[in-house]
Amino acid sequence: MVMKSPFSYRAGAAPATNLAEGKKDPRLGHQTLGFRRGDMEGGAAGEQRDRETLDAVRSVVFKPSVSLEEKRFPRVQGYDFNRGCDLIGLLDSMSSTGFQASNLGDAIDVINQMIDWRLSHDAPTEDCSEEERNLAYRQSVTCKIFLGFTSNLVSSGIREIIRFLVQHRMVEVLVTTAGGIEEDLIKCLAPTYKGDFSLPGSYLRSKGLNRIGNLLVPNDNYCKFEDWIMPILDQMLLEQTTENVVWTPSKVIARLGKEINDESSYLYWAYKNNVSVYCPALTDGSLGDMLYCHSVRNPGLLIDIVQDIRAMNGEAIHVGLRKTGVIILGGGLPKHHICNANMFRNGADYAVYVNTAQEFDGSDSGAQPDEAISWGKIKGSAKTIKAFLALANPPRSFPHTRFTMRRRAIHFALLLLHLLLSLSLLASSLRPRPLVLVITNEDFTDSSSPPSTSAITDDSDRSDDSAEWDEFGDPESSAAATGDYDPGSWLPFIESASSPPSLANSSSDPLEALYSSGVRHMITAASSSDPADMEDAAAEIEAAASAGFPHAQSALGFLYGTGLMRPQSRSKSFLYHHFAAEGGNMQSKMVLAYTYFRQDMYEKAVKLYAELAEAAVASFLISKEPPVIEPIRIHSGTEENKDALRKSRGEADEDFQINEYQALKGNSAAMYRIGLLYYYGLRGVRRDHAKALHWFSKAVEKGDPRAMELLGEMYARGAGVERNYTKAFEWLTLASKHKYYSAYNGLGYLYVKGYGVEKKNYTKAREYFEKAAENKEPGGHYNLGVLYLKGIGVKRDVAAACKLFLTAANAGQPKALYQVARLFQKGIGLKKNLQMATYLYKTVAERGPWSSLSRWALESYLKGDVGKSLLLYSRIAELGYEVAQSNAAWILDKYGEQSICIGESGFCTDTERHLRAHTLWWQASEQGNEHAALLIGDAYYYGRGTDRDYERAAEAYMHAHSQANAQAMFNLGYMHEHGQGLPLDLHLAKRYYDQALETDPAAKLPVKLALTSLWIRKNYADSFLVKTIDSLPQAYPRLEAWVDEVLMDEGNVTILTLFACLLTKLNFDNESPTKARSYNYRSSDFYSSLNIYHFWKT
Repeated sequence: MVMKSPFSYRAGAAPATNLAEGKKDPRLGHQTLGFRRGDMEGGAAGEQRDRETLDAVRSVVFKPSVSLEEKRFPRVQGYDFNRGCDLIGLLDSMSSTGFQASNLGDAIDVINQMIDWRLSHDAPTEDCSEEERNLAYRQSVTCKIFLGFTSNLVSSGIREIIRFLVQHRMVEVLVTTAGGIEEDLIKCLAPTYKGDFSLPGSYLRSKGLNRIGNLLVPNDNYCKFEDWIMPILDQMLLEQTTENVVWTPSKVIARLGKEINDESSYLYWAYKNNVSVYCPALTDGSLGDMLYCHSVRNPGLLIDIVQDIRAMNGEAIHVGLRKTGVIILGGGLPKHHICNANMFRNGADYAVYVNTAQEFDGSDSGAQPDEAISWGKIKGSAKTIKAFLALANPPRSFPHTRFTMRRRAIHFALLLLHLLLSLSLLASSLRPRPLVLVITNEDFTDSSSPPSTSAITDDSDRSDDSAEWDEFGDPESSAAATGDYDPGSWLPFIESASSPPSLANSSSDPLEALYSSGVRHMITAASSSDPADMEDAAAEIEAAASAGFPHAQSALGFLYGTGLMRPQSRSKSFLYHHFAAEGGNMQSKMVLAYTYFRQDMYEKAVKLYAELAEAAVASFLISKEPPVIEPIRIHSGTEENKDALRKSRGEADEDFQINEYQALKGNSAAMYRIGLLYYYGLRGVRRDHAKALHWFSKAVEKGDPRAMELLGEMYARGAGVERNYTKAFEWLTLASKHKYYSAYNGLGYLYVKGYGVEKKNYTKAREYFEKAAENKEPGGHYNLGVLYLKGIGVKRDVAAACKLFLTAANAGQPKALYQVARLFQKGIGLKKNLQMATYLYKTVAERGPWSSLSRWALESYLKGDVGKSLLLYSRIAELGYEVAQSNAAWILDKYGEQSICIGESGFCTDTERHLRAHTLWWQASEQGNEHAALLIGDAYYYGRGTDRDYERAAEAYMHAHSQANAQAMFNLGYMHEHGQGLPLDLHLAKRYYDQALETDPAAKLPVKLALTSLWIRKNYADSFLVKTIDSLPQAYPRLEAWVDEVLMDEGNVTILTLFACLLTKLNFDNESPTKARSYNYRSSDFYSSLNIYHFWKT
């Protein structure tokens, strides 16, 4: 008999055995279901009962599921770090991660709703005044955000985040406890240190140290606080007596913020930006102690708390048409104070609580927002969320461990949640990109005056010129399609470097032919590392330059600036670039603009960068071949960036081949990705519009809306296919029906221009741009901004245009960056700021056609032609590209001894090579490259490429340290330990060493060696051992020679290796686990750190 499972899915399947009647098992004391054949009840009645029982079991076990709507029940999916470390992507993924991460994600969403809300989102009511109905006014009315936090956050590093929020007016009302006030002020007077939760109180008391969780505050800090605040209280009492000033807690806090006059203080910024700070329990802390001591010594100072209650409640009552949002970090007094105030306006509109408390322990800090709704403190319709951390109890057998670990975990998790939520306040302006614009209200010009049509005078600003719009460009006959935006470019010579001489010198202009021949010979000489050929090339270029050919003058300026077959001369380089720029060479204009930019000569730099940025923007409109811009850093620190280089090998890349295989198998996503690579020419793949069209068409057959949108773009541009606006409109419409929002932007453009539609329709264009903008499409924000700037289809509103441009710019939209730069340059809508305008123009200009050189430099490097790669990267570095500067410097350091560097009269000497690399690293460090700053410090420390200068080395290391570079921290510790360029200070040395280890755990071995050396130096200052350690760096050259001559030549390497292994084994055998666990850096007498780089590196 064939046995079948009684739980078969098959309908009508008979069980292999009869299901016995339930019997009571005397061992278990409850009904059981038996399956033994001898217990079965026979007959038809038994079979019927078996079937009924089986049906009942099936109905429970195989209960059919209802389908879940993804809009209501999103799929659970976490963040994929294969996409890179994207802060915004990580925050966005929280909602779909599950458990408390989803609450955190929802909290971020509610905070974003607070930020994004405008009165214009709501329809005007019947009783609105004329001003309140005005669209511009309604768009300017935002949500009023209240932030409440407990004192421990100010004691910790969250204080810096709170200060940032206040500094940039991201919150309007603060409520905190007394500790939240005094800790901010005390930190301006003296630092707080990180200790440990387990440090015994009696020990700390004997040392004059106060513990806040795992933070240590020296008691001296409070003595300094007393010395600082007492004269202020005396002055306040005098003003109360002579000027009848009535002091309230908020007035006292504002006065203290004014007096501290320290930009690291959030109270200072609150005073400066007129942000209200309330603390009803001002006396609950050290501040109360100070008020008490002052009242004993000089009685009479009165602080009226009732006035503050009126003021605090008024913050919520008098908001008018505004909505209010509350963010409560922690709970307790700040929570109740904020919620109570909002009760007087019938509740807050948004609320986010973040804490670790449960409501079951008294419903204080742990209360849910719903409880506040019952009191009328939050509206019933409000968007609310609470994010909290609930920890399961560890085993009871380790009560001390459970208590300690729970506190540590809660502390860490709470700080992490606060950090993420605070960062989410910036989510509308943060993106994973190098440039973030944070504009405050002070940066805008006075919006009370109506925008004038004469505010922008040039005619192009009133037209619908295609250069303004972000989409497909005009037909082939337009200037955009025919203009040469990079005259004198080296690209034709790179592409045809292997052409026969007859083709290479085919120009009818003898000077141009001479220049072309010189550049080709220069590129060939760099590839072959032939100084003689390079000299011939330089002679040809100089001959053409002397005859006045501007592009040759640009190349000669490069030779003098780099020191390539010509003596390095900045003055001559500048002079030749000046002549070339006058003759129309755009790359020389980039050189001059960067030179002025480095010297803070913004009036000159902004004019050149504006012209270059305009040319770059115009090049975006070239119908078929916009510039291929793909800056890749070929190094990561001191090592080659193998991952980035692997992804830049074009069709030879493994990822490309996998995608291609999947595409051939019918995977629509892979088809789209392959088409994208061919369309834009990304990751080393040569641009091929025909292949892109093929793969997009295949993906469209599978229903991919992204491919539909790009097919529409290709038909609009005429890329790989004959231009056809009607088909473009059809594909974009189809993509928009699939909710692919960038298609809305394309449709809006077609209606603006009247392409592929019956006629221009600005109303429809605006509607499509608005839909794109509402769905966070940068092009929609940009084009909508153009409408408002020009007053096309809408009332002209420069302020609204500015905000839209800023949103698009912060999403990396290059034309929006250009528009914001123009507004800053002209002072229209934004206050005139030439420095900001210059920087933004530079960012746009670096996307111009001349940046394509970086693609060829990378390809040359990947092919092993390092000499050509160095030449091209050096040229782009001269134009001010930081990535090219660091790449060229790294090649000089990495391959310097392989005779690829050609100098003034042949191969580079070590001095020439170090000087050239030093110059490039210095330029890169000026533009924020932390590794470059570290290497600049090394250059000054060792005297490579410059004179040895310990003080300048320390300055460079400080700059790298500010960017969290562990090696720089280590180096600063070493210099403090030895008094090189910095004061001899063993305490600071230890602090920097500890910081290096905390920043990079991989530095454990060198840091331990350094700390050992430091301990010996502290306890045996003038001993023979210390003198021996100090002599090691000087003995190193002799030691190295001894190793080469004795060990290596005599074949004693094996003996040395065995001896080293024996020493290592003895060391581990002697190291007691108990001692290792009990040793605690924080329990030592040092409160500092250090670095062994200069000794350990050798």
